[in-house]
Amino acid sequence: DVCSLYRQDQEVCAAILCSLLPSIRCLGRTPPVSEQEDEMAHIKGALLKVISGF
Repeated sequence: DVCSLYRQDQEVCAAILCSLLPSIRCLGRTPPVSEQEDEMAHIKGALLKVISGF
């Protein structure tokens, strides 16, 4: 049943996104340190790429 599969997909996506919330909160609280700015920019970009898939 197409509706059932769609609902399951939504539940899986919701579970993944809810699991990512703590990581997103931590990234938002990280103070910029000149040595880590490039690495944090890369991490944030990778995370945004993953989230954009949803």
